[in-house]
Amino acid sequence: MEVDIKLNTPLGQEWESAEALRVAIVGCLEALFRDRDFGQAVGMVSRELVENAIKYGDWEHSDPSLFQFSFILTNDEIIVQVSNPVSADENTPKELLDAIDWIKQFSSPAEAYMARMQQVAEQPKDSKLSCLGLVRVAYEGNFELDAYMDDNNVIHIKAISKIENR
Repeated sequence: MEVDIKLNTPLGQEWESAEALRVAIVGCLEALFRDRDFGQAVGMVSRELVENAIKYGDWEHSDPSLFQFSFILTNDEIIVQVSNPVSADENTPKELLDAIDWIKQFSSPAEAYMARMQQVAEQPKDSKLSCLGLVRVAYEGNFELDAYMDDNNVIHIKAISKIENR
């Protein structure tokens, strides 16, 4: 079956947007592939990235139309990308980029997940940034992560996974 699905849309920064998007993606993929686990994994990845953007986005000083969700599915791979404005005055963008680089240092997503769980358990309860969702994307979703911040203070986080035997 030839597959070529593309969705590129602005999102609202309400928490309900993340769940509505997850449900739509899960339904679409389950209908297409009749594979509940695959649909659930991609839905989880999409929701985690959208929630991450909502939580860490700069919604007071930025154009809300900069909050974009992109979903591309071909025969070879699936790409989920979320772009959102961030404050250049805060340390959060650097911490997010550093967290993704940190995940890439491990030989497997499982190792990164276990190490991050340990760190979260040991950090103070008032810590702002856990990045546990990003580690879930890599480990539970089996997606590779990449990210960058552009000159307009928009962070772009991309999750990519190869499609095998669908």
